[in-house]
Amino acid sequence: MLQSVVVDGNDILVSAKETSQISLARMEARETAAKTKAKREEERVNQLKKVRGEKWLPSVASKMKKEKSWEEWQKKRASKGSDGGSYQLGRIC
Repeated sequence: MLQSVVVDGNDILVSAKETSQISLARMEARETAAKTKAKREEERVNQLKKVRGEKWLPSVASKMKKEKSWEEWQKKRASKGSDGGSYQLGRIC
């Protein structure tokens, strides 16, 4: 049977500091990767604007298409006078 345990506080502090440093390094790496990705996307979009004009942006176009279909669905629902509970949801996407 174990009666007592002796723990060195310095070992715990050193271990915690090392773990903190590793965690901080991972977080900084993620932030750097996200910034790099955003910069690449911005450069890609700027290149597309130069080549094809401002109107053609695939990422924006797909987002606008989804928003438009959602707005049309809401208008259709409002024009039917639905109370919110008498319609069935189909596939959402």
